[in-house]
Amino acid sequence: RLLQQAQLMAPASSAVQAFQVSNVRDFASFKQLQAYLKTVAVIRRVELVSVNKDVILFNLTLEGDTELLKTSLAASGKLQLDTGVSSPLSYRWQ
Repeated sequence: RLLQQAQLMAPASSAVQAFQVSNVRDFASFKQLQAYLKTVAVIRRVELVSVNKDVILFNLTLEGDTELLKTSLAASGKLQLDTGVSSPLSYRWQ
């Protein structure tokens, strides 16, 4: 019974966030970025949406909110927040 309640509550606590990353210049960088995103605890799922030159757009399914994601990403230093773009959430690969 408790497990059923937890399963019913799980989707409500997750959110999908559009997430754009620039400066992904080659396939090796793309694979490094993809592998890195899978290590971020707040990210439950990474879905590739589009590739346009060196800009990759993902949909991220989060276990938490956008602020928690920003905090998690800031700690690593691998992605730098792009403050010039307000939507979607945009970062620059380092």
